[in-house]
Amino acid sequence: MAGEKGRAGRPEGQPGDRHASRPPQGQPRGSTPAEQLGAMVQGISRSTSFMAKLLSAVDATLVAGAGLPAAERERARRAIDPFVLGMVAGTVPQQRAKDLFPLLFLSEGGAQRLRDGFPAAGARAWIDALEEGLKAGQTPNG
Repeated sequence: MAGEKGRAGRPEGQPGDRHASRPPQGQPRGSTPAEQLGAMVQGISRSTSFMAKLLSAVDATLVAGAGLPAAERERARRAIDPFVLGMVAGTVPQQRAKDLFPLLFLSEGGAQRLRDGFPAAGARAWIDALEEGLKAGQTPNG
């Protein structure tokens, strides 16, 4: 309703209302400018807690919706905990976590946006990347 206050005490839709944000001119809605994406990836990939949430969310949404057979879905689920625990133990390098992010984004007009879903081949590539990250943690040069 007009005149109602947003969470920050400003009228809804006013500057500072995060729900009223608009993408920069020419940038697709729901996308992230390339210069901001690097900082986001860096921050998330440093945090085992954020990575655990991200990997579980990707599994529950993108991988689950790809129509893979049950055995392949199980491969994805089985890779999550060892990947995150490897990050904690230092056997899965941060770079391996960062390497997963390009699989999650689509390029649109110089910006990136999160995928709505994976095709079966995309889900398999995701699972393979998780497993490769685990293998990297098992080699002396990681």
